[in-house]
This record gives sequence, structure tokens and C-alpha cells, in this order.
Amino acid sequence: MGDVRGRRGRIKGDFGENTMLTLDTYAEKAKSLGLSKAEIIAPENVVVGNWVRLKCQYGCGGYGEYLTCPPYSPTPDYTKKMIGEYSKGLLMQIENISLTDRPGQGSKLRKIVADLEREIFLDGYYKAFGMASGPCRFCKACDTNEPCKHPYKA
Repeated sequence: MGDVRGRRGRIKGDFGENTMLTLDTYAEKAKSLGLSKAEIIAPENVVVGNWVRLKCQYGCGGYGEYLTCPPYSPTPDYTKKMIGEYSKGLLMQIENISLTDRPGQGSKLRKIVADLEREIFLDGYYKAFGMASGPCRFCKACDTNEPCKHPYKA
């Protein structure tokens, strides 16, 4: 039925032909939205360390307080498996954030990641999935006993 060729190729099938945007386009857009870096990476180069979860548990006051943090967030093993299902990734970063700006910049990054994920998905990359680090601060207090109130941007 269809023929899908790479990220720069075309999708052929019952929907005619549709030229897809390259990941470079999304990296440039991320930078234009205020991110310091946005680079295409190979998922096999992503290192997921088990120590990170322990650092959250024993070094962060947010542990267990946010649905985006352990113990609610995906485990390292699950994260490794999920990342392994992709052929390319887009790594984005905001650099040189002061301690006073950190919550606002974290929310900015989460919003950009969520908006780009949606755009990339709507452009035909149906496996698009954005992940950000750290606690989500869209709510004053996260109710971990209820579903997330901002699932499309948290």
C-alpha cells in the first residue's frame, strides 16, 4: 500500500504524494523559538543512566511530588527501550539558566517541546514524542492522585 522512505523522502500510498519536512527544519524552528541548541541525534548515542533516578530520589525535593518525576515517570529500562524504537531524535537545550529563572525556563522548554511534537506529528511523523527533564510547573501543586491536568504540555 504505501512506501515510506527516510526522513527526507516521500510518503506514497492512497493519499497521493506528500513531501515531508526534514528534521533540520524543526531544529531551526526550535532555535528560532528561543532554544540555545537543537541538534539531530542518533538514538543509539543516548545514554540513559540508572543513577539519574536515584539522584532524583535522594537529591531532589520534587521526588514523588510531580507526575513528570520518579516514581511516576518512566523507568530507565522503559526509557531505553522506547528510545531504541526511533531512528533519529531532536535534542533541544536552553543554556545558562540562572537559578531564579529555572522554573520559567523549564516551562518554556516544555511548551516548545510539546508544540514541536504536535507540529511534527501533524506533518506525518506519527511516532513523534517529546520528553523534557525536571518537574513540570504548569500547576501550582501537582495532584499525583489524579490524572495530569496538562497532559499535552507536561
